[in-house]
Amino acid sequence: MELKIPGYEVFDSIGSGGMANVYRARHIRLDREVALKVMLSRYATDDSFGERFIREARIAANLIHPHIVQIYDINCYEGTSFLAMEFVRDGDLSQRLHKTKDKEDIAAIIRDLSLALDYAHERGYIHRDIKPANILFRENGSLVLSDFGIARAIHSDTHMTQTGMVVGTPSYMSPEQAKGNPLTGSSDLYSVAVIAYQLVAGKLPYRAESSISVAIKHITDPIPKLPKGLAGLQPFFDIALAKDPKQRFKNGQALASAFAKSLGPIDTVIDCGDEDETILSGDSGDADRGLSHSDFKAFSLDNHHISELETETLSSFTNDHQKPIRTEKEPKNKALPSKEKNLPISVQQATTRMLQVVFIQINRIKVLIFPPDKRPVLLLSLALLLGFSVVAVVLMNNPFKSDEVELSPGQKIRLGQLIVSADKDMKNGRLIEPLGENAHEKYLAILAISPADAVAIEGIYNIVSLLVVQVTQHIQMGDLTRAEYLLKKLDQIQPSSPSHQPLVASLVDAKKHKQQALEKKISEAVAANQSGQAEEAIRLYSAALAMSDKSVEARIALRDIANFQSNKAEAYSAKKDFSSAKQALDIAKSASSPLSDDTLTQALERTGRSIERQEKNALFNERLRSALNKADSALSLGQLSRPKNGSAHYYYTQALKMSPSNKRANRGLESTHNELVKIAERYLEKRDEGGAETAILSLSSVNSSHRDLFGLKKRLGRVRANNRKIQKLYSRAAIYLSNGKAKHADKMHAKIKQIYTAEPNLDRLGKKIADGYVGLAQREIDAKDWEDVDVWVSRGLKHVPRHKKLLEMRAYAKTRMR
Repeated sequence: MELKIPGYEVFDSIGSGGMANVYRARHIRLDREVALKVMLSRYATDDSFGERFIREARIAANLIHPHIVQIYDINCYEGTSFLAMEFVRDGDLSQRLHKTKDKEDIAAIIRDLSLALDYAHERGYIHRDIKPANILFRENGSLVLSDFGIARAIHSDTHMTQTGMVVGTPSYMSPEQAKGNPLTGSSDLYSVAVIAYQLVAGKLPYRAESSISVAIKHITDPIPKLPKGLAGLQPFFDIALAKDPKQRFKNGQALASAFAKSLGPIDTVIDCGDEDETILSGDSGDADRGLSHSDFKAFSLDNHHISELETETLSSFTNDHQKPIRTEKEPKNKALPSKEKNLPISVQQATTRMLQVVFIQINRIKVLIFPPDKRPVLLLSLALLLGFSVVAVVLMNNPFKSDEVELSPGQKIRLGQLIVSADKDMKNGRLIEPLGENAHEKYLAILAISPADAVAIEGIYNIVSLLVVQVTQHIQMGDLTRAEYLLKKLDQIQPSSPSHQPLVASLVDAKKHKQQALEKKISEAVAANQSGQAEEAIRLYSAALAMSDKSVEARIALRDIANFQSNKAEAYSAKKDFSSAKQALDIAKSASSPLSDDTLTQALERTGRSIERQEKNALFNERLRSALNKADSALSLGQLSRPKNGSAHYYYTQALKMSPSNKRANRGLESTHNELVKIAERYLEKRDEGGAETAILSLSSVNSSHRDLFGLKKRLGRVRANNRKIQKLYSRAAIYLSNGKAKHADKMHAKIKQIYTAEPNLDRLGKKIADGYVGLAQREIDAKDWEDVDVWVSRGLKHVPRHKKLLEMRAYAKTRMR
């Protein structure tokens, strides 16, 4: 079923742990690739797991350090908690243990890890599960510490694990952690020292056939001696791996400095091949591993018990859980005989018990309601269960008596609690996970107290049988990652069992079919790409990557499509075909999305920004060109400032808002203002107050600081004053003419002409004055004063040179003067 988380695009599963699955995803709004850790649905109703899950996110979110994984988000969707964290894509230290040979690289790993822990310790947190699988690497090579799932505050009284349970990974666990004692930051640094030992020596300092035995060695065994070539590092490890935390380095910086200094003279590191892979399979890479505190109950700080452990091996249950290991030597201080003896199990008893187990499992499997097409699964499961039963009957019929063991009242109470709790875990499906809250760990804890406990033995075989069914189911559902994970867990519980071979073969066959489907999908993608169906090719290649994110062919093809489409987008953009450019870029982004290639993603983002800039510039230039063309047109039509939103001034101003330094717009705006000045001047020359005032107001509205505005306003004031004077002179001249005083009217005419030579009404007044001189000349004719006649006639002809009546009067007077 496809995982749906609002706000995230989930791509594929990249890991599975004890309490959560991890997916590669993209935060849609931030367009950022993240690792999405989703709590398993079967634990969604259990508050304790949800509390631990949220606590991990809060602890890591409060630790902001370059070498600690970054937490981006924590939320809950449909009852399932999830957190989004930094996606670290370059693997973990467990993948590099036998590859890291350079001294500087080893020193850098220990230094960065120690500094990250110092930072966490200073803020009151201890990690409690330092191991190679929790040490990741970014693509730039930098180290980052992850998985704060079992971390806790140094001074916290809150216990997320069940009382008596020890959390951590035994191969890297400090002595005090193995005992279940209170921890400090020194415990984390002990784990760092174990990793340092593994890096330089090529193997773990303490190895054994079971997790419990390894943890015991951390408590009791002396610090191992390094070979001659690494002897210079011995003083460092004598301190870093000291049993007493007070004798170790005080902080990570001191540890890292001492390690780097001790590593300096060393010439090489030792490669022990894959030796550690046969020891505690999964210790370095598994999810959290829990051990019951009762496993270590015999190993308190009491010196008496410590001395006993130096001379004997504890009888405990081995990893294959098939038979108890008999002690090599009786304890020096033998316990008192018990009232009841643990008698050996007979063949009949064992057969009866295991047949009961088989029938119980048949009933449980029936609950799964196998459809007809799943009947082979049922038959395989039953065959395996019967096989387990036969093997168990033989192994449980051991030829020796169990040691007499008397359980204390506290141990009996503890056994009862563990049995009830384990049964609850079985009913709730918590077979092997999560850490500290699963049936397998509790059955181990029972066997540590009572090695021949039939309930625990039966329970472990129940777990094995159910895991067989689950592995088969996941193979049939196509969830091969989960199937492989469960098969690995199954192999840890029952190592190298021939009964696992059918499952292994089934898994191999499923992988083969998956590979064939993958090849078919890629073939279809190649054909689609060759026929120019880029989007269909991307869909098919993406589906191929979803089937196998390691498909190099699909990755290369998607990268080529992305680059090709990106180049097309740039070519379209250069031609101003931005719609086609965006379409090509979208296809390129679709091709790059499954690749999680930051370099390619950034290149496409740059191309996208370039197209956006070019489109924006093209749109800008088009708008600017349109505004300038409209402005030039309005200027040629004389639409200088009106209409307000369609004048030359308006469009030139709009153009300057878009491009303040645009020369064409600046020149056009200046031409518009100068044209308004010319119009105002023409009106002033005509003494047209209204026209001049309108032009001046228009200029003032568009450029109130124009250099000619003040002078135009001053001239308008003078025109107004002169117009008033001229009007008065006209009025007086009219009065004089009405009274026959043409001579006085002529004086008014002279004054008007003196004020404004081009006065348009001045000629009309001159004609009236000439007509007035006709009357004066006629009076002189009547008086026969011929010389005065010529005086009035001459004055009148100045105004109208070809005045007919005046010319006739002059001629008549001259004839009379002879």
